[in-house]
Amino acid sequence: MKHIANKITTAGLGLLLVGCTRQELPDDGRGVVSLQPHFLTGTTDTRSLVNGTASATGKGNIHQVNLYVTKKADNAIYPGITNGTVNGLSQFTYDGTAWTGNPTVNLHNEEARIYAYYPVNVNPTHVAGADTHTIPVTGITATQTFNGANTWVCNVTDYLYGSTKQDADEQIIASNQSFEPAIWLRHALAQVVFKMQSASGRPVDAYDYIKKITMKTTGSPSFLTGSGTMQLKDGVMSLNGGDIKELTFTPSANPVQCGANSQSKVVAYGLVAPLSSALSNVTLTIDLGDKSSDTNKRILSVNNAGFNVQWLKGKRYVYNLTLTNREIVVNEIKITPWTDENGTGDLRPDGF
Repeated sequence: MKHIANKITTAGLGLLLVGCTRQELPDDGRGVVSLQPHFLTGTTDTRSLVNGTASATGKGNIHQVNLYVTKKADNAIYPGITNGTVNGLSQFTYDGTAWTGNPTVNLHNEEARIYAYYPVNVNPTHVAGADTHTIPVTGITATQTFNGANTWVCNVTDYLYGSTKQDADEQIIASNQSFEPAIWLRHALAQVVFKMQSASGRPVDAYDYIKKITMKTTGSPSFLTGSGTMQLKDGVMSLNGGDIKELTFTPSANPVQCGANSQSKVVAYGLVAPLSSALSNVTLTIDLGDKSSDTNKRILSVNNAGFNVQWLKGKRYVYNLTLTNREIVVNEIKITPWTDENGTGDLRPDGF
């Protein structure tokens, strides 16, 4: 699952909700102004990693974001936003020039609290008198697939939520006196990336394609999978997948060959649910072989204390590995923000 007047920056996928000057905004004589944001979002294909916004779909871009608007004072639904299905919900779409909300979000002197989220094909559940509104979450699966030919097609949805800060969760507030709130779209999941190079002096051969990576724990906590909900205010997920001890990452197409020495390649990636504590006793098992068959298939495993990390939302965990003739060597597990701190660039992992 990307300044003002025409600008949005990425860092978690940053959105600046911006409008024109107040004098330029429509006013119906009652002090009402319309919110006119400029988003960078992307593809309507929710089964993808979001790395930017664009009018056209594909390459990890999205072009739609939902805004759910309530009153700041009591969290009741903000009046005047009616789409025939869910009051308070407006879907913003980018046409290559401007963002348009359907229905229009009109702001008056009462402060509104805005909740932004992606994907857009789900409706929020309102909680009366509270700010714990949610959307449904599905497909956080233990058996993940990805397309090795690109950097964004995987079978887990990149769930996003909004904040006024790039690096923290903070309320988004707007009114006819303050109608240009900055909205950063932040990732509710964590990203895992596996990179591999061949050992020094070892040439890469035709049987060095990575066919599957399995991550298994015999300790606590277990992996979180399944369906459930995501809170719109902070991206916190509640999932019902049960006691899952194993995750797999398998190319749905285009398996990747191990990189040559000092030319590490991304060989697998996926999206995982944040954990309440660090993993323990984790083993990686890697299936290698011919690109299109099981010829000369071999299976190598490695257990390393560096795997015992706590996955946190919006973070990227890069597992740097080296392939020798007989084993997998762990070089480094690198933990970084999903995006650069300066808010520029995109949301792709290192090496993509």
